[in-house]
Amino acid sequence: MRIILLLALTLIASELYAQSPQWERRADFESFGRHRAVAVTVGTKVYCGTGHLNGLPPDERYKDWWQYDPASNTWMQKADYPGAPGAFPDGGDQDLTGISIGNFAYVGMGQMGPTEHYRYDPVTNTWTQLNPAPTTGFNNTFPFVIGNYAYYPRRSTNNLYRYDPSNDTWTLMGPTPFTTGWGNVTFVAGGNGYFKQATSLWEYKASTDSWTSRAPYPGSTPYRPVAFEQNGYGVVVGGYASFYDPGNEVWRYDPLTNSWTQLGDFPGNGRRWAVAANIDNRVFYGLGTNGTNFEDWWEFDMYMGVHEFDESAFNVYPNIATDYVNFEYDNNPNFEISIFDQMGRLVRTEKTNNGKIKLNRNHEQSGIYFYHLAINGESVHSDRFIFQ
Repeated sequence: MRIILLLALTLIASELYAQSPQWERRADFESFGRHRAVAVTVGTKVYCGTGHLNGLPPDERYKDWWQYDPASNTWMQKADYPGAPGAFPDGGDQDLTGISIGNFAYVGMGQMGPTEHYRYDPVTNTWTQLNPAPTTGFNNTFPFVIGNYAYYPRRSTNNLYRYDPSNDTWTLMGPTPFTTGWGNVTFVAGGNGYFKQATSLWEYKASTDSWTSRAPYPGSTPYRPVAFEQNGYGVVVGGYASFYDPGNEVWRYDPLTNSWTQLGDFPGNGRRWAVAANIDNRVFYGLGTNGTNFEDWWEFDMYMGVHEFDESAFNVYPNIATDYVNFEYDNNPNFEISIFDQMGRLVRTEKTNNGKIKLNRNHEQSGIYFYHLAINGESVHSDRFIFQ
């Protein structure tokens, strides 16, 4: 009877995963499940560790540090995180910040060591203690990287700090138009930073140190999800509305049109305090909790199972146009082009079944226009052109 039950559960799980082609399960995290961990990417590897385990007091915090190699789909333990050595049971921390710039990861400022800051070198597998953060309040917030700088919002304030790893210094930037709350998330798309807090979304332009309010997040689980960038879009996964009932919704934000689109749900358990990391356009997601701590590890591809777009087979010309723009795709005769103005408003949509669209200017004004290429109803490519 037990064998039959296990087989039935396996078939049900397989069917569930088959209905979510954008997600593929990878090798589980090598250590035990946890939440409030941190994950960063350096080169072609993901580094993940620290965090917290649910249970009775005293709270347990962890220092173990692991490398995930997607080429071999394997985990390898590395040198422990050295911060907060007095934490129970044997040192470690939770709610750390983590970013990578160049060949290093920068990790620290957790709940137990709120100003400690370390640089991790994957080549030598060593940690170096850096200057302390200028103040406390960075734990349980999410920094973002633009160029060679990292930007850190400070909780319960409207402070934004810029960190320069080249000289290990911190600079207080202009005030944010919001107070940073608990459990925000960030991502970078199109060279700009995005800060999501509950349902609000703000765009940050580093060149002008300025913020702009963007389309609010429409998901039903707005608190403590995970956010990342893929293919020029922001993606938000999971989170909760009720603390003990986290969800598994997936939403995609388009910075060109300032709009949100709901994608297929994450096929695993809904969760809060998960982690995610990018290797170029490959995204890895896992850990977290819904009361049970998870060690599962997944790869996400918004185009998986939709259409493998070959950019070399797609042509747009002239890119600076006077009267018309041609769109041609050699690999699929059936596609759709949607045109948007600089305000994100839909101008028009054109379809074809012969692999070619000639977009006449009609009465469109001079300026920059954005387009989305969609195949079978799914956006697979975005870019821009100019009408002189």
